Amino acid sequence: MIKITRDNITEYLLANNLVDVGEEFSIEPIGGFWGGMGVSSTLIRVIGTTNRFVLKQPLAELAVKDYWPCETNRIKNEKNCIEALAILIGPEQVPKILFFDSENDILVMELITTDWQLWKTQLLDGITDDTVGRKAGELIATIHNKTYHSESIQEQFSDVSIFRQLRIDPYYKTTAERNPDIAETIEMELQRVLNSRSCLVLGDFSPKNIFTRDGAIILLDHEIAHYGDPTVDFSFCLNHLLLKYVHLSLLLGEIQSRYLQVARTYCRAYIDTVEFCDASTMNRLAIPNLGCFMLARIDGKSPVEYITSEHARAVVRQISKNILRSEYGTLGEVFDMIGDKLRVALGAGA
Repeated sequence: MIKITRDNITEYLLANNLVDVGEEFSIEPIGGFWGGMGVSSTLIRVIGTTNRFVLKQPLAELAVKDYWPCETNRIKNEKNCIEALAILIGPEQVPKILFFDSENDILVMELITTDWQLWKTQLLDGITDDTVGRKAGELIATIHNKTYHSESIQEQFSDVSIFRQLRIDPYYKTTAERNPDIAETIEMELQRVLNSRSCLVLGDFSPKNIFTRDGAIILLDHEIAHYGDPTVDFSFCLNHLLLKYVHLSLLLGEIQSRYLQVARTYCRAYIDTVEFCDASTMNRLAIPNLGCFMLARIDGKSPVEYITSEHARAVVRQISKNILRSEYGTLGEVFDMIGDKLRVALGAGA
């Protein structure tokens, strides 16, 4: 298998007719370095006279502190998911596939234009937009609705090996090992998630994988797609919204309620849109998973990069363990608890 590097990429592009002989083009690793953007893939932006695209090749070992291997053929799963989503929700809400090399686990997709921004970037830059939160909640609920108990989707995405490698082992299991006081609860949620198989789950549905422009959305990164439990998507994205609420409140020294409002809007949109589960059941199932994901982003193999102080990490750890140890009936109660913990952490409640 060819591993794309700085030295061989031009030859690869020419050999596969991705650029024309004699064409001038620029090659830039997304994230500013070769070997991956974030932790999971080599991502190369290619801009030529007539061709503009992104080349993606997954890493066999993710670039984190801990040993974290994963099969590189997960890129085929991403291709299959993009093709399925183009039918389910419309081709304008996923990148267009331009080329696929199954032998070398390489996917080439259209380059999203610069007038689109990552939702994560907007949130960390202080831009909060309820419209994006609402669209995100509605869209993931629509995907879940349209694939609920779908025999064809179940057959196509029945393999959960990548989900195990990229979520179960590094998130649930690693977090449980590092927190023996709450390990039994995490193990129970892990087993519930693995045993629940009802719809297409993207597995990496979060602000870092959502491009937005004027309230519209494009979804990225579908390597972990599988037929599974809907709270994996719902709670995973909610976790990221709440982490930013906690992080920015602590960083700025006061409660950033507008971030909580985005989270509330997202939750309300999802619960109002999802058709196969009532609000009380979704609250009951999503809350423990939220606690697992929140703790995993502090103590799992992929700690969130913007929470760096031990004080902030301790606050998130306290919040997540509180979620896992308590029997909250609604997400609203969880949100109130987080606000209380933040006020204490900021000194307003002391």
